[in-house]
Amino acid sequence: MQLINILLLLAGAHKVLGKFSSSSNNNVAVYWGQNSGNNEPKSNDPTFTTQNRLGTYCTSDAAKDVNIFIISFVIGFSDGKPQLNLANQCNAEKCTIDGTNVIKAPEVEEDIGTCRDAGKTVLLSIGGDVFTDPNWTEDSATAAANQIIAMYGPTTKTRRRGSTATATGAAAGATGVVRPFGDAVVDGIDIDFETPIAHADTFAKTLREKFGLLSAAPQCPFPDANMGTALTTVRFDFLNIQFYNNECAAARTGDKAAPAMRKWNDWAAGKDTTNPSPNTEIKLLLGVPGGSKHSQKDYAAPSALGTVLGEIGGLSNFGGVMIWDASQAWTNPADANFVKDVTSKLVGIASASGSPAASATGAPAASSSAAP
Repeated sequence: MQLINILLLLAGAHKVLGKFSSSSNNNVAVYWGQNSGNNEPKSNDPTFTTQNRLGTYCTSDAAKDVNIFIISFVIGFSDGKPQLNLANQCNAEKCTIDGTNVIKAPEVEEDIGTCRDAGKTVLLSIGGDVFTDPNWTEDSATAAANQIIAMYGPTTKTRRRGSTATATGAAAGATGVVRPFGDAVVDGIDIDFETPIAHADTFAKTLREKFGLLSAAPQCPFPDANMGTALTTVRFDFLNIQFYNNECAAARTGDKAAPAMRKWNDWAAGKDTTNPSPNTEIKLLLGVPGGSKHSQKDYAAPSALGTVLGEIGGLSNFGGVMIWDASQAWTNPADANFVKDVTSKLVGIASASGSPAASATGAPAASSSAAP
């Protein structure tokens, strides 16, 4: 019986999870957790906060065609333990820290279940621009990945609430581990290293071998300068490529975004014979700001994005759009329907290309500048 259970775990370790679709070009991923809208109050409501609970977004009408939410960020490791920062959603009123020095976020635990009930894939992102370099050795990078799995992945005692995520190896079934999200289980991990991190490939490889979906958030210039050999040696499921804060930003003049995405697509499709992608079915998401607060010059209205999407939507590995982040996208002063307008552009591309839909219908500071 034990052998059967182990084989089932192994068989499920790399299966497609939740609502992310590896065969669709209209996946929509939204980062949540860093309140990049910076808590600006509405004039008629001084208590208004731009970043609400995760479950509020997952169940909103605007998120009807959003199929992935990415909780951000684990911003470092202290004594080997991942350090979680969720800005205003994990202040002293919402989260607790006990003698283990690990944050517990009961509202997020509840909301992960809410999001999964709404048909969403939920990932946890490691990194961001305030991530502290852990100075890993190969062994400590492996240990860090196992710690992430033990604290956020499934164990023999967790209540999965619909998650199909599985974990194998030493981290699976771990006991006596403080879990920030309690019994809730994320569907996988996103890696967003903004600076080169030693043994990032070992960290990613351990996650790939033992647990769920795996994504990364490289910059749009190809090749990415920060992820190192991780992208060329580890099989990622999809990439949330940041087409902002760079010259190849989707909003900047000179039409540099489409050529940059074509370079990524050549790599993804295996045409780069020097360092080809380990997964030629990897999906590439066009990462854009959800508003102008974080990256004013790189914000593009959905109409402008539609032009870029029209140029890249037919690429073999194009997979959809990533939005940074929920707090901006849902309170966008220039477009109150930003998320819906973006997803409608993708639906049009999917219809034109014949791609199957990926519809999802079927105490830190109060705000943070951290971004993918």
